[in-house]
Amino acid sequence: MTSENSDLYGVTIEMETARRALRMGRDSFAAAVKAGEIPSVKVGKRHKILGVPFRRMVGLPERAPVAEAVAA
Repeated sequence: MTSENSDLYGVTIEMETARRALRMGRDSFAAAVKAGEIPSVKVGKRHKILGVPFRRMVGLPERAPVAEAVAA
């Protein structure tokens, strides 16, 4: 799993990371968040992207993949 993908497995996801994952422009992404098309909560003046609903929306597993143990 790359570090970019690992950024998508938090309880909340940074807006910039979510925007890049969807390959959207800043203005169109902000409009989608404001319209409620992207799962988020408003905290003060900022929106926080909710991790599990966002991952469901883009087709990623809800939980981070677990690395398999290597037998010695």
